Amino acid sequence: MRVEDALRGGMRSLRAARVILATDPLPARDLLCGSPDTAAIAETLRFPPALRCATARMWFDETPRSGAPGGMFTGDFAIDNFFWLHRLHDEFFEWHEATGGSAIEVHFYATDDVLDRSDELLLITAVKEVQRAFPSLRGHYLHGAIRRNGRTQTKFLVPTAQSLHVQTPWPGVFACGDWIGHPSPAFWMERSTVTGIEAANAVLREVGAEPWAIIPPRPPELPVRAISAGMRALRRVFGPLILGGARLLRGQGRLSGNVGR
Repeated sequence: MRVEDALRGGMRSLRAARVILATDPLPARDLLCGSPDTAAIAETLRFPPALRCATARMWFDETPRSGAPGGMFTGDFAIDNFFWLHRLHDEFFEWHEATGGSAIEVHFYATDDVLDRSDELLLITAVKEVQRAFPSLRGHYLHGAIRRNGRTQTKFLVPTAQSLHVQTPWPGVFACGDWIGHPSPAFWMERSTVTGIEAANAVLREVGAEPWAIIPPRPPELPVRAISAGMRALRRVFGPLILGGARLLRGQGRLSGNVGR
C-alpha cells in the first residue's frame, strides 16, 4: 500500500498481512476499482451514493421547555434533525448556565439546489424552521454559522449480495462503515461501530485471539410488533388489488397512446 506521509513528507510503502477498509463508499470504490488486485471483483459490486450536507448552529437568548436533547424534523421542513448543544456539551452548558440562552445544531441533507444557496440563505431557512418548531424562540435569535461538508453522507441502501460486507471477497481485507453489509439492523453511527467491532473481531480470530462480544439489539416491543403484523396483513390483502389497478391503468395508458398515433 502506498500512502502519503504527512509528518516525514513524501510517499511510503506499507506492508500488512491484514487490512480493515474504513472509509466512505466513494473513496472505497476508487481504491478498490483502481487496484489491479481488486478491480475485477470490485467493478461488479454496488457502492451506495453519497450526499452533500450542511450544518447550521444557532444561538438564542431563550431556552425552550425541556424535551429530548435531539430529534428529527418531519413534514415539509428543509432541515432533517437537531441537537440541543447546551444539553450535550459542557462548554455550551456553561454558556447556557451563565446566560439562560440555548444553542442548537441542525443538519441539511438536501438536494444540490438547496445546498448551492449562500450561507446567509441557508441560515435564514434554518432559523425560520427552528422557530416554527419551537415558537418560544421567536424574536430571540442571537447568532448562527454554517458549516458545509462534501459528498460524505452515505445514502443508505439495504446491503445485498452485490454489496461490500465486513468479510470482503479478498483474503485479509475486511471493511466497516455505515454502508457495509452485516446482519445487524443498526444504522448510521451505530452501524459503523458494529461493523468496526466485527472487522476487528475477524482479524482477532485469524490470529487466534479472543473476539469482543457484540451486544445484540433488543427485540421490538409489543406495540411495534403489533403494528408491523397489521401492516403485513394489510399488504397481503390490499397489495394485489393495488398492483392490479396500477397494471390496469398502465395498460389503458398504453392503449390510449397507441390510439393517438
